[in-house]
Amino acid sequence: MCRHSVIVSASLHHRYGLSLAVRATFASTTPGQREYSDTVTFAHGRMESKITHVIENLEASSDSNGCLSQANRNGLDSLGALLKELIPYINDNSVSEKSPLSSFVALQDSFQYNLTASLLNVYKVSAPGSPGSENHILKANTLLQGLLLLHPASRKLFSRRENMNLILSPLRKANNPSINLSISLISTLVHILLKNLGNFRMFEKCGGCTTVIEHLNLLALEQQNEQQHQRISDGSASPATQHDDDNPISNSTTLSFHTAMSNETIKLRASQQQDLNFKLIEFLIFYLVDEKEVNFDDDTSASKLSIGSKTDLFRDQFPEIDSLVENLNELKNV
Repeated sequence: MCRHSVIVSASLHHRYGLSLAVRATFASTTPGQREYSDTVTFAHGRMESKITHVIENLEASSDSNGCLSQANRNGLDSLGALLKELIPYINDNSVSEKSPLSSFVALQDSFQYNLTASLLNVYKVSAPGSPGSENHILKANTLLQGLLLLHPASRKLFSRRENMNLILSPLRKANNPSINLSISLISTLVHILLKNLGNFRMFEKCGGCTTVIEHLNLLALEQQNEQQHQRISDGSASPATQHDDDNPISNSTTLSFHTAMSNETIKLRASQQQDLNFKLIEFLIFYLVDEKEVNFDDDTSASKLSIGSKTDLFRDQFPEIDSLVENLNELKNV
């Protein structure tokens, strides 16, 4: 664009607003430039329409019982489909302005089209214990992780106490989350905290350290296993295993069946708890770093903490934290 066109455009913008300035600028472009601009505008408009449809559903009112409405669930499905459409472009290193991915990321900078902000409504409506809430939160977690990877700036939303608590609340022991949900929420927290110092400090202010570490249980399952075997050997595992002198064969068969079922249940619980423990160890390795050695993306005045200062945040709930940190350091050096 020539210098004269720039001056005219700036003058029109000052007097009549952006749209007239854009028209003046557009009039000064070549046909080839206008064709490219038309293509970009068309792609941008299509993405606007798709995102608007998703947001309208995600932010729709809950049903009469205060649970997710059908519109909310449709919003989750539509968002999943939209992110799936973007996968081929994520792996393409030659993505242009015309690609859906470029339009999507650009629109996420706008409050009006930010999907992370709208997705938070699902967490607000999916109160722990409400019908289907766990499945909805699991799906929302997966979508949120994808959104934060595509648009890291959306992490700033979690510097607000209310939003951070939406993720921590279903993880708290009092709400009795399943192991699968706990693992999913801890993974989501990593995506939220990644390279964002303000979110680290808000996580701590909301009691996040206590909420996470209370799920680490290295001994309980072993003790439960011993107790269960003791009850079985005493013949008191359940009323069905009590001796029936009139039918010793039936009693023996029932006892064997319940013993096998009890053993399978114990193995399953132990395996699930081990998966959760591994996820917690991964989180602690991620969290317990000297922040002075990390380059954070957000511009915040929050102070940076040492490993020792962060370790102290776990001590009341988990006195063995020092021993655990030593073991983690050994793992890092392997």
